[in-house]
Amino acid sequence: MTALTVVIWSAPIAGGKNEAHQARVRGSLLHCLGDYHWHLGCNCCRGGAAPMRLPPPGDQEEFYEALQKASRTESERACIMLLWRTGMHASTLIGDQYSLSGGEVEWHRPKTGAAMRATITWAECKLIARCRSVGTLPNTVRTLQRRVRRIGERAGYPGISPLTLRHSRAIWLMDGGSTGKPMAVNRVASLMGCSYAVLEKHYAQIEAARLVK
Repeated sequence: MTALTVVIWSAPIAGGKNEAHQARVRGSLLHCLGDYHWHLGCNCCRGGAAPMRLPPPGDQEEFYEALQKASRTESERACIMLLWRTGMHASTLIGDQYSLSGGEVEWHRPKTGAAMRATITWAECKLIARCRSVGTLPNTVRTLQRRVRRIGERAGYPGISPLTLRHSRAIWLMDGGSTGKPMAVNRVASLMGCSYAVLEKHYAQIEAARLVK
């Protein structure tokens, strides 16, 4: 057993509901650390799919703020806001399949049709509405991916994608969000509109990166 294995198995897992849950997450951590492939998105865990760009370990709000500072136009800022502040998928943004009302963003999850909602500030709401009205937001997934990637490169985070911001939002919520109190994984899964098992696996990868760093 390596020293790193000992650290993982003894370290508390934020958001862990009980000992059984924490043991499952630690087991996933150890698996994801094999050959240090976790930083590519744990390719073997995903059935050989293309690598997933996970958010960097550390403060996720700082990551978001760095992307905002690296944005050069209101449209770029609006894209980062929508993706990170709501956790919505790229297809929802480029399809203009969301509504803004009273400082809230409402949309339906693409796969399930589940109603989703996220609260944003009035200033953010006005900026997004302004970009929508003049048609400066991306209307294809490829355009959005390219825009997010370029913002990430300017901010010092090369290779990120719209999905990176969704995962970052989930990690931020589990770490406590604006309250600083860790949120249970099943609660975050409900807010993000994804399954508990999928979110738990992704969270294990982030915890692995944090421990190594």
